[in-house]
Amino acid sequence: MMSIKKLTFNFTACLFMFLSIETFASIGNQEEYNTHLRWKFNFDKDFLLIDKKNDVLEIKSIKTDIISSVYDEINKFQLVPKYIKSINKVISNNESKTQSIIVKLTNEAVDVFSFYRKGEKSYVLDFWIDEKKVSKVEASIKKQDEKKIVEKVALPTITEKKEILLKENYKEYPRKQKNETHRDFRYGGPFVWDYEPLSPDPKIIVDVIRKTPEFFYPIKNREYTQSDMESHLQLTINLYRKEKYGLMYNSINMFNEKYNFADRDFTEYLKSNAILRINFKTPNNAQEKMGITMLKSIAARTQNYDMKKGILKYLLNYDIHKQDYVSALKNSKKLFVITRKSFDIEESEYASRMILFNLGKLNQISKLKDLMNDKIFKKIISKQEFLAYQSYALLKMDDTNELIKFYESQKNSISGETFASIYFNVAEAYFREAKYNEAIPLFDKFIKHYSYTTKSEEARLRIALCYEFLEKPILETTELYKNTVNRSQSNQIKTEAILRYIAITNLRKIDLTNDDKQIRTFLNFEKNNTKIKDRNILKLLWLTRLRLFIIDQNYNDALAYLNIIPVDSMIPSEKRVFEADGAEIVYGLIKNSYEKMDYAKVLKVWEIYKTKYINKVALDPVLNNIVGRSYIRMSLYEGLERLISNLKLDSVQSVKTYPIWVKREKTQNFENIINELNLAKHLALKNYKKVEEILEKMGNQYKQYFYYKGLTEFNKKNYKEAIKNFETFLVKSDKNIFKDPQESADLLWAYTNSLYELGESEKFKRSVDALLEDMSEYQKKNPYIRNVKERALYLKFEMVYSENKPDQNLVLEKDIAKFLGDEPKTMYADRLNYLLGVTYIRNKKDEEGKKLFNNLLENASTSSYIKEMVKSEIGLMKIKEKI
Repeated sequence: MMSIKKLTFNFTACLFMFLSIETFASIGNQEEYNTHLRWKFNFDKDFLLIDKKNDVLEIKSIKTDIISSVYDEINKFQLVPKYIKSINKVISNNESKTQSIIVKLTNEAVDVFSFYRKGEKSYVLDFWIDEKKVSKVEASIKKQDEKKIVEKVALPTITEKKEILLKENYKEYPRKQKNETHRDFRYGGPFVWDYEPLSPDPKIIVDVIRKTPEFFYPIKNREYTQSDMESHLQLTINLYRKEKYGLMYNSINMFNEKYNFADRDFTEYLKSNAILRINFKTPNNAQEKMGITMLKSIAARTQNYDMKKGILKYLLNYDIHKQDYVSALKNSKKLFVITRKSFDIEESEYASRMILFNLGKLNQISKLKDLMNDKIFKKIISKQEFLAYQSYALLKMDDTNELIKFYESQKNSISGETFASIYFNVAEAYFREAKYNEAIPLFDKFIKHYSYTTKSEEARLRIALCYEFLEKPILETTELYKNTVNRSQSNQIKTEAILRYIAITNLRKIDLTNDDKQIRTFLNFEKNNTKIKDRNILKLLWLTRLRLFIIDQNYNDALAYLNIIPVDSMIPSEKRVFEADGAEIVYGLIKNSYEKMDYAKVLKVWEIYKTKYINKVALDPVLNNIVGRSYIRMSLYEGLERLISNLKLDSVQSVKTYPIWVKREKTQNFENIINELNLAKHLALKNYKKVEEILEKMGNQYKQYFYYKGLTEFNKKNYKEAIKNFETFLVKSDKNIFKDPQESADLLWAYTNSLYELGESEKFKRSVDALLEDMSEYQKKNPYIRNVKERALYLKFEMVYSENKPDQNLVLEKDIAKFLGDEPKTMYADRLNYLLGVTYIRNKKDEEGKKLFNNLLENASTSSYIKEMVKSEIGLMKIKEKI
C-alpha cells in the first residue's frame, strides 16, 4: 500500500509540473447545423483571404504551403451538396505560380459569412442560404428551362434537380415566412457582442480592504504568568490592540535585543498586521506592499501550521482582490499541500476549489483536465464543480464548441442544484453558436434559480435576442425587451435593451404609429444623465439614430449624422453596416432629386459619394439606371459611356438585396438596363434608326418596348402608329407604369398630342383625364410634369370649346375656372380667360362674360392678340343687344 507521504509527494509533483509539449489539433474542421454549415481553420488572421462572387468562393493566401494544407484538409470534409458543388485547387499561369482554392457553391442563393476568432486564433466560414435569393435563382432556372426544348425522359433533368434541391433547402432554412408587418432582424439592431462568462463563486471569505490576516489567525493572549518573555509579549499585544503602534515597535525591538529574536514569526506577524491596519486609515501603496511582503516571508519560514495556513488564506484572498491570479494559484497550491499533509480535509477542499478557480481565470484548460483525472481531486470535487470551472475557462477562451461537447457529455451525471456558472456559460456558448433553441431553456433556468444575481439581466436580454433571431411572434419579443428594461439595475444592460426595443418597434416595423414614435423619447440618454461608455452600445446607439433618420426620409440629416460617426475606426464587419446604410442614404438623396428633375444634383451627389459608400456594397442596378438617365438629360454622354462600361464589367457581381431602406422598382437584369440607357440616349439624339435596331434586338417581350416604339413613331410624325404602340404599352403595363417622371411626362405629351393631331376628340379627353390621375404623385413637386399637364388640359379645353355643345359648355366653365384657380400663373392664362368669357356668354351669363372681358382689356399684360379677340366678342354682344 502506498504511504500517505508518497501519495502526497506524487500529487504535489503532478500539481506543480507545467506541460512543455503543445498538442496540435487538426488545422481545420467542418460542422453542420440545421441553419448553416461551418468551416474553421486554425491560422492567423492575415494568412487567409476570402472572396465570393455569385456562386464561386475563392480562398487565397500569401503562403502557398497554407493553401496546400487547407486544400488537403477540405478534401477530408464530407461534401454537403446543400451548400457546395465542388472544390478545386487552381495554380495561376503567371511567373509567381500563385495558388488558390475555388469552391463552387450549389447556387447563388448560398451566402458566405467569414470572421476571425481571436481567442481561438481561427478563421471561420459560415455557409447560409439567403431566402431572398432562392426565389430569384428558381425564377432564373425556370426561365432558362422554358427556353430549352427537351424530350421527355424517365429521369429528372439537371435543371429539375436544381429546382428540387432549392425547394428542399428553402423548407429547411428557419427564416422563410415573410413578415408583412416587420423587416427582418438585420434592419433593427444587428450588432451583437459576447457577454463575459460567469465565474464560479470563489468563496472569498474575507474583505481584504477592511480585514487583516488576524481574521484567519487571531492574535491570542499569552500565558504571561509563566515567564518574563511571555509577559513582555503580552505587553506588546496590549499596545497593538490599543493602536499604539510606535510603542509596540519599541517594545518589539527591546524584546529582540533581550531575547535574541525569540518567537520572531509572531512579532513579525504583529508588525505586518499593524502596517495593514494603518494602511486602512491612510492608504499608501508602498506601505501596503511592505506589509504583504512581510506576510509572505513569515509564511515561507514558519513551522506554525495554523499561522502558515491563516497567512496563505489571507494572501490568496488578497491576490484575487488584486486580480493577480498567478500569485493566487501559487498560494492556493501551497495551501493545498500543507492542509493535505496535516489531514485538514475541510481546508483542503477550500484550497482545491481555489486552485480550480485560478486555473480557470488563467485559461489553463489542460491542467484543469489533468486535475479531473486525479484520484485525490475526484474525491474532493464533484463533476458538476469541475464543469462549472471549466465552463468559465472555455467560454473565456471562446472555445464554445468544446464547452458544448463537454457539457453534453457530462450533463446526465449532474445531480442536485446546478451551479449558476454552468447554466449561464453553457447557454452563452449555445447562443454564440446560433443554437438559440438550446440556449433559451438554460437562460430560463438561470433566471429561475439565480434571479438575484446581476447576470440575470444579461440572461433576460439574451432570451429576447433569441426570440428575435428565431422570428418568434413580435409581440412576445417586444414584451421580453420591455421586461428586461423594467427589471434591470445595470445602466449598461438597460441601455442595450432600450435600443433593441426601439429597433424592433421603430426600425423593423414597416407602418409606424404615433405610439411607436413616442418610444423614441427613450433615446434622450443625455437628459437622463446616462453616460454610455461601452463601445458596443455606443455603436448600436449610433446605428439606431442613423436608421431613424433613414426611415423618416430625412436623408440630409442622416448623411450629416453619418459623417460624424467614427466609422473608419471600426472593424470591417461593423464598418460595412454603416457603409451599406450610407449607400441607401445616398440613393434616397438621388431619388428625391431625380423625381424633382434636378439632374445636376443627382450627378453631384453621385460623384461625391460613389467611392465612399456606393462602391462599398453590392451593385445597385436601379441606382445606376437613375444616374445614367441623369447623364442623358444633362447631355453628358461621356459620363454615360463610362457608366455603361462599368456596368458591363460589374455585371458578374451580385445584385444588391440588402439593405433596401428606400423603395425601388423591381430589379432588372444588367443587359436590359444597358439597352434602356442606350435607347434613351439615341432617342435624345434623334437617332431613331438606332433606337429601332435596339428594340428589334430586345424583342416585344421587353416591358418598355411599345413605349419606346411609340415615342419613335411620334417623333417621326407617324401618329397612328404612335397611338397604337402607346395603347399596347398601357394595356400590358402594371398599375404603376411610371418609374421615371420624365417618362410619364413624355408619354402624356406624345400620346395626347398624337390624338389631338388626328382629331380623335373623345379618346383624347378620356385619355387626358386617366393619364393625369395616374401621374398625380408627380404633379406638385415636378415642374416639367406640371407644364405637360397644363398643355394637355389646355388642348382638352380648346377641343371642348371648339365643339360648342351646350351640355359640355357647362362642364367646361367649371373646369376652366378651377384650373385658373389652381394655376393662376399658367402661360395659357390669357387664352383660357378668353375661352371662359366666351363660355359664360354661351351659358347665358353675359354679365360675368362682360366683366371678365373688361378685366382682360384693362390688364396691361394681356397680349394685343387676345385684346383684339375680346374687342370682337364685345362688339358682337352689342350688335346682338341692338337687334
